[in-house]
Amino acid sequence: MRCPTCETELAPDGACPRCASARTLVPPTPVLATGVVLESGDEHPLDLPYSMTEIRQACEYRMLLGQLVPSAIGGIVSGIYIIIFSLVLFRLVPTGWNFVFLGFLLLGVLLIGRSLVGLLMPTPTSMLIEAITSMAIGVLLVPAAAVFFLGFTPLGMRGVVPIFYAALPILFGYLRLQQYRRFAHLIGARPAKAVARQIQDWLKTLRRAKVKTDETVIHFQAGGTVSSHSRAGLWRVLAIGGYLLLAAVNGAFTTFSTEIHFLHRRDFAIRDGGPAYFGLLGKWRKAVFELGAKWTVKGIISEDCYARYLRWRDTDAGISEPPASVG
Repeated sequence: MRCPTCETELAPDGACPRCASARTLVPPTPVLATGVVLESGDEHPLDLPYSMTEIRQACEYRMLLGQLVPSAIGGIVSGIYIIIFSLVLFRLVPTGWNFVFLGFLLLGVLLIGRSLVGLLMPTPTSMLIEAITSMAIGVLLVPAAAVFFLGFTPLGMRGVVPIFYAALPILFGYLRLQQYRRFAHLIGARPAKAVARQIQDWLKTLRRAKVKTDETVIHFQAGGTVSSHSRAGLWRVLAIGGYLLLAAVNGAFTTFSTEIHFLHRRDFAIRDGGPAYFGLLGKWRKAVFELGAKWTVKGIISEDCYARYLRWRDTDAGISEPPASVG
């Protein structure tokens, strides 16, 4: 319980030690209107010692790690290969073409350095550095690779190939810049270890759950995300008391890192979108998935999971009635 004046934690029937006055106490989790929880974060869900804001911040930070770590590992491996290639190139090309060797060597060093920054300092700033260096690598790759291939092939047609590969890091850098804008508010806001551990435990439960038999888990497929900065297809939802943890499986279908969101059960709704049909993995229904006023997207959900969602809605007054069928 907390003092309504100064927010001090109180015993159930004690006076506030800071205000020195006995007042009507308020519960730590106020009742909010549907949708308000998408913007507010000062409640303490599930009697946990951290607020809704801290939990959601930890979810976003984990998404940030999910974006940085895989690309950092790939960047280190690519950088090593490029350095090896540049050393071989140094032994093959004439002396006058050493600038090509130096260009590839610098490219490999930039890749490794950028990736190490992302691994050692996983922050939005690292993502910005990664975006800038990726664009620089693309610009550097155009003259170094194009001149090499144009000079060492009779017709010079292979010069188109390195230009194509140079466009890839430039595009990657642009996408990274978009992701930086999404996570920029996390600068200097690394979550506490206890909160991060709680998110990890929930995700572990979600990953190990058997959807066919576990009444606290459903899954569905949808073609978009809350933020519109990335796309995710396969989602799982874990019911935790009056709250839900939504997580999208990454491209390798091994971890939940693409999208992670924590919200009230009443702010998630599934609208029936049409009759059932048979797929490779059983019977599925078309549906529209709503996350408050933030996200509405069409997808499919299995008959079993939709029936489970209806049971959630019927047994929990916190889940709002979905709108009429979209037909």
